[in-house]
Amino acid sequence: MTVHLPFEAELVPATFRSRPNRFLVEVELDGRTVLAHLHDPGRLKELLTPGVDLRLKPADTGAAARKTAWTAALVRAGTEWVSIDSGLPNRFVEQCLRTGAIHEFRDYAVARREVPFGRSRFDFQLVGSGMDVLLEVKSATLVADGLALFPDA
Repeated sequence: MTVHLPFEAELVPATFRSRPNRFLVEVELDGRTVLAHLHDPGRLKELLTPGVDLRLKPADTGAAARKTAWTAALVRAGTEWVSIDSGLPNRFVEQCLRTGAIHEFRDYAVARREVPFGRSRFDFQLVGSGMDVLLEVKSATLVADGLALFPDA
């Protein structure tokens, strides 16, 4: 089964310049330098190198308090595009769960997201097959020799 999770808006090409802090990137967009939000606070030093291609998505128009008009979505790593939106994996896994694309969880339904457990939170609570399951989703942005590595630092 193939699962598609389209981006909410058309992605726009940009070029990475620098990273002023964990949540901002400075990019060249249409010949001008602009700041874009970075949803992934991870190190990303192997991916975010000056001159690398990025794809940006426009900020949600409902987010009036935003300081940036763009969010960094993808970065080119060789011939591949890598997501640098740390919210994307959870949206993708939720779509997979709801469509039955993950064989091991086909008999489960998503009951809740961001489920408190002690001092922590799990991404999903699944119900079905006679028991509840707490599921945590992780993504990997570090790849070596075609193998995704986690953690990336």
